[in-house]
Amino acid sequence: FDSDWSMAVLTPQEVAATAEPLPPMDQLAATSRPRPDSIAMLQYTSGATGEPRGVMLSHGNLMHNSGVIAQC
Repeated sequence: FDSDWSMAVLTPQEVAATAEPLPPMDQLAATSRPRPDSIAMLQYTSGATGEPRGVMLSHGNLMHNSGVIAQC
């Protein structure tokens, strides 16, 4: 864990307000790839240690976690 790393926590309304609209599906290139820092998903915590909240996970986060799991 990098102590300099910070995480933004947004409400669903804030996510919707900052989201970029997607182009129509027929205009997306079949070979397009997301940037590692682009948001892949919003995961909601259970609130076991505090209030439930949404956490933004990037494509880089998911790829890193997948790689670590594959090494197990």
